[in-house]
Amino acid sequence: MMTKLITQAEFKANFPTYLSNVNNQQEIITVECPHHQSATILSTEQFKLMLTALQDDPSSLTAAIARDQLIRQGVLPDDLPLEIPDNYWNQFK
Repeated sequence: MMTKLITQAEFKANFPTYLSNVNNQQEIITVECPHHQSATILSTEQFKLMLTALQDDPSSLTAAIARDQLIRQGVLPDDLPLEIPDNYWNQFK
């Protein structure tokens, strides 16, 4: 999922629409502010998932679930598949 980049004026003019998109469509919006500053707006659900994925033990089930949800929402890229050589699988025959 790409972050939508908008100006502060556009955000102010269309606040209800953007807020609805953030909450209902899981859209992430970056608002460009004056003086080379910006703010990113995302849903509380996405924020909590990010905190869980980053702060919990990476091997925990809760971190894995949070990471999976962020991948499904397009916030994080999917994991690359592992290349496992045939001789690994042959040991189980």
